[in-house]
Amino acid sequence: MAKRISNYEDISNAEALAILRSIIANYGPSPKLDAVLEYLSKFSKVSNEDAKNMIKELEEKFGITKITAIQLVNILPKSIDEIKSIISSEKGEFKNEELQEMLNILQKHSSNQG
Repeated sequence: MAKRISNYEDISNAEALAILRSIIANYGPSPKLDAVLEYLSKFSKVSNEDAKNMIKELEEKFGITKITAIQLVNILPKSIDEIKSIISSEKGEFKNEELQEMLNILQKHSSNQG
């Protein structure tokens, strides 16, 4: 019998990595988990804590959806033009000052990773 998904939540790569590490610590590794762990380790650009803080700040300051904030955090765009392409599905227009502030938030947290 197939399992059914009863609930889901959008999460960042960093949060998925933290969850996966916990699962591996509790249940042990497997080839599939190791492959996902390798991918997430390679592409998670910030810590789980920083990712959660950035997502919350982006949602609250700019009213963007959680999934858009997550994509910004996962991708960590380097320019306003890159941000524009990611947030193009959002309703409303953003001023250049707001876009620059988004970029500043992303750069501030990502620079913590050294």
